[in-house]
Amino acid sequence: MFNTATGTSALYSNTIGGANTAIGVSALQNNTTGYDNTASGTSALQINTTGYEDTANGVNALLRNTTGFQNTANGLSALSFNTTGSENTTGVALVAAAFSVTVAVFLILELDQPMGGMIQISSEPMRNALSQLAK
Repeated sequence: MFNTATGTSALYSNTIGGANTAIGVSALQNNTTGYDNTASGTSALQINTTGYEDTANGVNALLRNTTGFQNTANGLSALSFNTTGSENTTGVALVAAAFSVTVAVFLILELDQPMGGMIQISSEPMRNALSQLAK
């Protein structure tokens, strides 16, 4: 079986593991006999030794996985503390959380300037109230 490795120390310790793809510095670095793994990103599946059929996309994704199998991790540090767990999937929640934070920051910045920006508040109701008080 063939392996593909691109990046410093990618698949560095591989002995008989086959059908692995490692793209990024230290991706699948400690893999020895694990097979059918895909690691894309710096230190993705770095500590994996015998785990198989794992997919890790993102910096430190499945970083500490050693023998776990059939895991899918997408995103920065996704499942990075998984060591022996199997058949786990993550990534969608991280995207949803990132989107929520982005929207919250956008709203805070927009509402900080109520008379300008993309979201504007009309000054007309305040002008009407002040004209009534002036009478």
